Amino acid sequence: MRIAMFSDIHGNLAALEAVLADQAQQKPVDQIAIGGDLVFGGPRPREVMARLRGLGAAIVRGNTDEMVVEASSRAKEGLSDSQARMDDWAWWAKGMILTEDLQYLRQLPFCWSLRPDDGGELLLVHATPQSTSETIRPAAEDEAYSEALARTSAAVIACGHVHHAFHRSFSDRLWLNLGSVGLPFDGDNRAPYTIFELALGKWHFARHRVAYDVEAVVSDMFAQGLPHAHNRARILRSARFH
Repeated sequence: MRIAMFSDIHGNLAALEAVLADQAQQKPVDQIAIGGDLVFGGPRPREVMARLRGLGAAIVRGNTDEMVVEASSRAKEGLSDSQARMDDWAWWAKGMILTEDLQYLRQLPFCWSLRPDDGGELLLVHATPQSTSETIRPAAEDEAYSEALARTSAAVIACGHVHHAFHRSFSDRLWLNLGSVGLPFDGDNRAPYTIFELALGKWHFARHRVAYDVEAVVSDMFAQGLPHAHNRARILRSARFH
């Protein structure tokens, strides 16, 4: 059994297409599963939704999917610059996608899991088994992971949210962050995806990173009128949040 997984597309259609094209050249998979944050903060939210809805993938919801669903044109007084930008990106994405896309986002499940007869459970969530917004970074203490792992019996927990592709092993259990397809923060602006394969009762994984035309996406941010495009362009080019 083989499962292709990725997360955090953030409205970056070119990165999504690069991942799908590269994955299609690998050995066939039984399922594609996606960890949420689909449209927020990128130039092509409607096109990303159209591509994903035709893909037949298992998709869970992320915190920014919730933000898009709940977005309103509220006044920005009292908000920090960061909060105001987040509001603007959510409201813009909501206005760009179709009504049926919004309903699709609203109905996304919190998690997806696979329980094969001959192996441990593979669980996909956006952030942690308890939350779409809880943040566990690569350098977090073991205690943070232990607390999160205690919330599930899954052998493998796959997630996104922090935009860093990394993994941590704990005895016979694995915590694997898929990174971000559309907006990495880990210093590598290639789009990441992971293939899990079940063999002899154990899940194995192989990471892949795919180059695409980042500058074309930057140009598209400005052409489409994405709010705060300079901010997003800087991060996309450098693959660093700061």
